Amino acid sequence: MHPERLAFFQDMLKPRKVAWEQQRTDVLAAGSAFYLATGRIEALDEAGARSYLEFLGSRLVFLIDWNRARKQLRGFLRGPDRLALLSWAAETEMGHRGFLELGGARLVNQAIEAAAGSSMHFGDRLCDVLGDAETLDFLRFVFQASTEGLLTGQSRALIHDRIRVTFGTHFSNEEQQLLRLAADHAGLILK
Repeated sequence: MHPERLAFFQDMLKPRKVAWEQQRTDVLAAGSAFYLATGRIEALDEAGARSYLEFLGSRLVFLIDWNRARKQLRGFLRGPDRLALLSWAAETEMGHRGFLELGGARLVNQAIEAAAGSSMHFGDRLCDVLGDAETLDFLRFVFQASTEGLLTGQSRALIHDRIRVTFGTHFSNEEQQLLRLAADHAGLILK
């Protein structure tokens, strides 16, 4: 595992008080490096062991394609916010699979192209345009709409449309704020 992925996994297991032994880097037979950590939990009885194993299994699922999802979010959020979004998705059991299933970064980029037009330029990070908090809120909506939409059998086109419309409201709010600031600035210059 990568150190960031391991830290994410360890954070998910905190509610069950896992005791982590020394962490180290090792090399696979093929020569690839990996990060190794061993966690221990003491169960009082068989029912406690079963309960923990169920919990562990429910958390392992959030590691599948975790790194892929983290990389897909690079153009939208800064590093700590990407990890916060993935943690939120695991805690709320939304996950990131719906987001990836519907196209990942391409899903969000299509919404940006539809709503922002030429107002955003290639290479602009979404958080630099909308702000960190608003971008995080929008991407939480994307994860939730993707997961819930797929689970309830909504058409992919409908989910894409919902995401485009929601982005449009976030972006138009940002444009209105910029226009207000410009008008205030112009008013100060003319005085």
